[in-house]
Amino acid sequence: MLRENVDNGENVYQNGSYTRNVKWGQEEIPIRMKRIRGENQNSQIISKYQRIIHDKFILDVLSLASTRLSNNEIANQITSMYGFKVGTSVISNCIQTVQDEMRDWHNRPLENNYPIIMIDGKVFKIKTEESGRSKYVNKTLYVVVGINADGQKELIALYVSNTESATEWMNILDNLKERGLSETCIIVSDGLKFLKEAIENVYPKAMHITCTVHMIRNAAKYVSHSMKSDFLRDLKKHIWSRQLRKCKTQLWIFKK
Repeated sequence: MLRENVDNGENVYQNGSYTRNVKWGQEEIPIRMKRIRGENQNSQIISKYQRIIHDKFILDVLSLASTRLSNNEIANQITSMYGFKVGTSVISNCIQTVQDEMRDWHNRPLENNYPIIMIDGKVFKIKTEESGRSKYVNKTLYVVVGINADGQKELIALYVSNTESATEWMNILDNLKERGLSETCIIVSDGLKFLKEAIENVYPKAMHITCTVHMIRNAAKYVSHSMKSDFLRDLKKHIWSRQLRKCKTQLWIFKK
């Protein structure tokens, strides 16, 4: 049950309570609402006529959970943010529901219909507790996007890694294979370390190429600042040409 307590302020008093069913995803949850009399005393979580719990409330709970607070501490923080008391059972249900949905999504079978997959990673600093002291460690979130036979992009996997190694990449690619992606033709990345070795073992027939955007960025590192703008303009004309003849012409101009 979700309970809301309102600070008694100017011209505000309680006049009993009532039960309202609100939708959270596919479920209906009975919520005990206190009937508050006074000016502009609507709930900030569940407004007067609201029948659906907004995503922002769920996202706030998940954001607090990511800092490793206990359910009771999260409930206290939500009270500070919204001005109402929330039961720890609601916090627990929010977190468990999302964890279950994420686990089901991550383990779902894949169709063997992605001739191209793209892999990219972003490093985040995550707060951890060690020997009673807080510290930040780097973790990398790897995003795997598949391009199907119709040319449509689909997010097919997310992985969090502490370190980058050949073994870690082998585990990621093996997981894709176990879920149904038995073959792929091209794997695009930004030259991630150890990935090439893993591809040769798991997808030996696949071609590994560097992402065009990262290739342009890497090439620009070797150009002086004064020439970088002209260099990028000419290089992009060559790379993004849609016709072979035009592409060759732009390449000739670029070399000159």
